[in-house]
Amino acid sequence: LLGACGRHGDAARAEFSKKKAQEFQDKCGSVWNEYRVCVQQAVKDKGLDTLLQSAREENPLTDPDTRHPASDGQPK
Repeated sequence: LLGACGRHGDAARAEFSKKKAQEFQDKCGSVWNEYRVCVQQAVKDKGLDTLLQSAREENPLTDPDTRHPASDGQPK
């Protein structure tokens, strides 16, 4: 896996990622889902859901453009 490159390396990484995702889901998926629901309910109970929605609308998160990294290592 470490020495693989090109399409074979991509396929190996994809297969590894798929296996790890399934392993996480099998071991932790139900606990994670319960935790997420609990946190979402607490946020709603405290009235933070509307505040978060407003913040998301004012300053939406965007994916960084990783095709052309900045030469100084800082985002553009």
